[in-house]
Amino acid sequence: MKQKFLWKRAEQFASPLLSKASPRAILLASPHIPWRLLKHRGDLVQLWAMATRDVPYTEEIGESVVNTLLQIASEAPLLPHIPLQVWSWLTKLPSIPPVCLGRCNGTRPHIIRAVRRFRDIGILKSYFILVWAEWDFISSGGFDEMCDSIREDFSGPLMHSHREDLIQRLDHILGQLDLGLGHLGQHNPNLREDHLQEMGDQYSVLKRILSEMDTGFIGTSHLMLCSSVCQLRRVCIGLHATIMCALPLMCP
Repeated sequence: MKQKFLWKRAEQFASPLLSKASPRAILLASPHIPWRLLKHRGDLVQLWAMATRDVPYTEEIGESVVNTLLQIASEAPLLPHIPLQVWSWLTKLPSIPPVCLGRCNGTRPHIIRAVRRFRDIGILKSYFILVWAEWDFISSGGFDEMCDSIREDFSGPLMHSHREDLIQRLDHILGQLDLGLGHLGQHNPNLREDHLQEMGDQYSVLKRILSEMDTGFIGTSHLMLCSSVCQLRRVCIGLHATIMCALPLMCP
């Protein structure tokens, strides 16, 4: 309540202060702004988005931008204010702190649907790699949306390398979860055993979907190859029979 009161008092100064700050200062301060509490948030989002164009990428800046991006995107009315250029920062794959609002709120279903609408497989894959982690479970609606996305957006032989990247990320997470609460709790003291169980279940399902897609493709490819070989064999047999029938006519 105290934080809300302070920001209600300060929001009238937020835009003037940020408009006078350097682009780098804006980006570094932005993860600490409670975006859901401000009234004129759209103007601030546009100011923040403009700052991302003027600052060279570093790991520190990338972490700040992606953390803020996911926080802003968690507020559905603010999504239209985020340009595609900012979403492309996801492809740089900066690290995100184990405990932060961006990670906590970044798997809501409306965010996933918004990223899917870009029809950019690089951004979508990077988004999954960034928000999948051993530090927090996926929101229930977000999990269902992710399952649908994998089946629909990553299907087919051309998506094989992207599926491999996602499986590699999931293998890493499942390996970290196997280390248990004693290890992970050092970095995120809010974790509980039931959290680890839920995360393990979610990420195992995602990996199974991806693995089955490759298995299904290999099986389908094998059937298609067998069918083609059978057709070729029938053609050769027919051609051989035609030649054998024609030989007596060719002889004197």
